[in-house]
Formats: sequence, structure tokens, C-alpha cells
Amino acid sequence: MRHPWTRGHAQRVVGLAVSAAQTLGWDDESLWNVRAGSLLHDVGKLAVPAAVLAKPGSLTAAELAEVRRHPALGAVLVSSLPGARRALPSILHHHERWDGTGYPGGIAGDAIPAEARLVCIADAYDAMTSHRPYRATLSIRAALEELRVCSGTQFDPVIAQACIEAWSSRLKLAV
Repeated sequence: MRHPWTRGHAQRVVGLAVSAAQTLGWDDESLWNVRAGSLLHDVGKLAVPAAVLAKPGSLTAAELAEVRRHPALGAVLVSSLPGARRALPSILHHHERWDGTGYPGGIAGDAIPAEARLVCIADAYDAMTSHRPYRATLSIRAALEELRVCSGTQFDPVIAQACIEAWSSRLKLAV
């Protein structure tokens, strides 16, 4: 609602994440969690000032800290909705990194909930392939290669590979 360049972002993340979860053979409960977490992953950005989110250049340290609050803010917003609580892990942890250098908790590897690891990858892929005021759009092939390069550091290597395979076959690309 607040930013034209992110219109449709949540819906695209849902589609990407669900297709990868199906490739991984996840059960119906996990699929529901992925779908809800993907849809709501950025809800905390409603509490981030619009000027910060729309800034075309680099963010200051204070602005970056404000943006990095959105997973925790989103979790607080959703925690009061009983039907959406199963989405909390994806909302809270979708910016954690496999190597532990993410936020908000700096947790690593399997300590990051699986659904959040998947939402992280789908979110990153959509961000790379969508227009943003602060950087150029990557081609689909370049974004898939970035997932491959960051596999094992930023992204869970098993889930990243499943995403690459699912999205490549969906787009009929050779990888």
C-alpha cells in the first residue's frame, strides 16, 4: 500500500516459497506456515517511516537500524492474531542468515526455523528481480546465480538448491 515498487511483493514471495516447499515435499501444515509467513513477512514495515523505506540512496546507520526492526515489529503485530501465530517464525526470522550474521537474533543454521529459511530465500530472490529505488534489477539468471553463490553463507544450501531447481523448472531455464 505504501510503496509502488513493492506492490505484489508478498504475493510473489508466497508463490515462490510455496513452489519450493512443494519441491521439498513439505507437508500441508508446513505449506500453510510458509504461505502465511510469506504473505506477512514484511508487515512490520508498516511501523518503519515511509521516508526511510523510499530512500533512493544508502541508508544511514540509524535508518538501517530502523529498517532492521521490522521483523520484530511484525512479530509483535501478528502475535495478537491467534490464526496467524503459526506465521511468527517466518516473520521474525526471515532476515537471519545461515552463517549467523543476520538479524534480529543472529541465529545460524538449523536454529533458524525451516519456514523462515525458505521465506528468506524467496524474499531475496523477489527483491533481486524487482525494481527497487536503491539498486538495479537483476535478471532471473543472475538472481538464481546469486542464490547459488550465497548458498551456505546467507542461505540454507539444501533449501537454496530446491528453490533454484523449482524456479528454474517453472521458468523453463537450464541451470
